[in-house]
Amino acid sequence: MAKSNLALKDDDVSELSSLTDFMMDDAGKGVSQSQEDNIVPLIYLLQSNSAPLKRSSDNYIAGSEAGDVWKRNSIHKSLVKSDEGFLFQPCFFEKVWPEWRPNRGGLVGIHKDKPPDARETVLMQEGKERKAWIRANGNSVVETRQHVGFADGEAYVIPLSSTGHSVSRQFMQMMNQVIIPGTNKIAPSFSCKYKFTTVERTKDSNSWFVFKVEPGGWVSPEEYRRGKALYEAFSKGEKTADVVDHDLDQGRENEEEVPF
Repeated sequence: MAKSNLALKDDDVSELSSLTDFMMDDAGKGVSQSQEDNIVPLIYLLQSNSAPLKRSSDNYIAGSEAGDVWKRNSIHKSLVKSDEGFLFQPCFFEKVWPEWRPNRGGLVGIHKDKPPDARETVLMQEGKERKAWIRANGNSVVETRQHVGFADGEAYVIPLSSTGHSVSRQFMQMMNQVIIPGTNKIAPSFSCKYKFTTVERTKDSNSWFVFKVEPGGWVSPEEYRRGKALYEAFSKGEKTADVVDHDLDQGRENEEEVPF
């Protein structure tokens, strides 16, 4: 989301201060608080077959490589190189089940829980067997673990499916080991930052990239308040994640454990 950049001159400060009381009385008016107007963009880890690497794709990003990270903001295309990485302040976590039509026929919707008629099925894809959850209507549902937080001062969602599950679980274990100083209580997730970079994994003839997560230190009081506000916004349903793009979410089915 674009940030307001209202440059104030010294003469304007007193005038703005006189408006404060009026603004407090009218806080939020004229601004939509609807969930559909408060969508948080996604962060993608690019693989060799991801759309931003293809010149023919509308999502092509010049200079992108497998292992790079795309912060998919609707306003700009922000690419982070794999070794550079980014700091992430996790604020909220949820599991969702996007439902897809066969043969990349498009997204049907997002389920909060696995549909009761979904059955684990073995499919053949490019001559190899893979497991998938298939509904009675023939559509597939994909368990996706979503980490919501701040990167470079902006709110993003990191969707992790397939091989990303092991990364997500170990990330969650790392957060659960952070204790409030002087107590035995687990610190809230938004009290710390974590450094995300990417590493390449291989198995047989396949190779792919996964996130590597390392501790990044405590946040500032201002960042803490911001993180708590984002947690509450998602908890209350005031904000929601952008829609996962099947052509960009190119996870592999190999559930390798990724060392941190």
